[in-house]
Amino acid sequence: MDKNWHKNLFMKLLLRSKPYKNFRIPGVKFDNGNNKYDKYLKQGIHPYLQSEDHKNRFNGVVGCWIAHSLALENVTEQHGITVVLEDDFVCYFNFFENALKMVKSFHKDFDIILFDTWGTGPFEMHRISENVYSPKSHSYPYYGGTHCLFVNNAKISKIIESKVNSQVMDYDGFLLASSKLDTFIFYTGDCASRNIGSDITNYNKSTYDLLGIFICLLPHSLREKTAKFKRYFFKLIEIKNWQLSQEELNGFVGYYQYQEQEKINIWFATKDGLLALAQPWGQSDLLFQPISEVDFISKDTLMPVRFTKNKNGQVTAALLNNKNLWQRNNTYEKNNRKEIVLSLEKLKQFEGEYCCKKDIVMIIQIIAMDGYLLGKQLWLGTEVNFFPVSNEEFFDRNYPLFPLRFIRDKEGCVTQIGTFFDLSVFIKMKHND
Repeated sequence: MDKNWHKNLFMKLLLRSKPYKNFRIPGVKFDNGNNKYDKYLKQGIHPYLQSEDHKNRFNGVVGCWIAHSLALENVTEQHGITVVLEDDFVCYFNFFENALKMVKSFHKDFDIILFDTWGTGPFEMHRISENVYSPKSHSYPYYGGTHCLFVNNAKISKIIESKVNSQVMDYDGFLLASSKLDTFIFYTGDCASRNIGSDITNYNKSTYDLLGIFICLLPHSLREKTAKFKRYFFKLIEIKNWQLSQEELNGFVGYYQYQEQEKINIWFATKDGLLALAQPWGQSDLLFQPISEVDFISKDTLMPVRFTKNKNGQVTAALLNNKNLWQRNNTYEKNNRKEIVLSLEKLKQFEGEYCCKKDIVMIIQIIAMDGYLLGKQLWLGTEVNFFPVSNEEFFDRNYPLFPLRFIRDKEGCVTQIGTFFDLSVFIKMKHND
């Protein structure tokens, strides 16, 4: 806003009648060669943000992430609430009074409450009471904005620590996939984030909506009667399912390679008008319902997936659960792993019961058979045969994309199993466990 005088004036006039003290934090223009902000970047930047499709937005998004942290660091009060607004925020006249009443009547402990985000959403399955939603770590496309935050001052240290210990994320720094922040969404329909200009990208610096800014500065008795002002709030209060043709769905079908481990691939297919992700070991396919041209969600697990397309409209990558980036792999050979033979004596070293590190109810029993391992999933009551492809790695012939990997300690004893690309780890149980 140092350069954009009209946005600076707009925010001053918007807040002038409010009985709250306020201050402005200058925006941050990120420069990779400047180590001034290294502490905010120590966990790196999410690969999705570094892709070719986002190179024009990269510096602006990282700068916005840093600026939000700087705003919170400038709060000195230990009690009460701080409201953090971005400069594209618009609202009806009584928004702040009504919002504060909602917050005061909210009887849950919270770190951050986001209001209306983009003025769109919410996702109905996240609703916990009237107009109140728990986003469960989901960000874009459901809750993709931080233009209006009500922050619990007593939790600011916790919030900053969470951000510092997270990769820089796109769109939203308060719905971190690995965060322990207690974040909620309040929907009022009384505020939104609309096009009054953005410096995040180079191509829309000249698209400032000066007429919209002028109307927002009119006395509320006049501005809220204008069609222009009302258009800032026109979007629906619910994201609805999107319909894609079979031809459009076919564009997402294929293998996708995990960016962090090249040998790991997953496969998307189509099934009954949905995208299907194969799951290992007899579990039913994970089905994804489209909610936009590139966004899908699994209604069973609430897992989102967002696809990236190139300029030619070809799918290039998939972002699973807002954190795991998978690149389209058109050269993958399905049967490129060959089975090997291990003696029964070698197979017996893997025998035992293994308990899931994240859920003690999930226990796998491994039994050595002639040429393979029998795996019993005790929580599901299913049995799967695993065949060796190396001295530590086994796979199910029906689901070759999902191997088991046995992990040894320093003494060479098998102590763990890594499943689903080591995203789930099972610990070998002792007899007295």
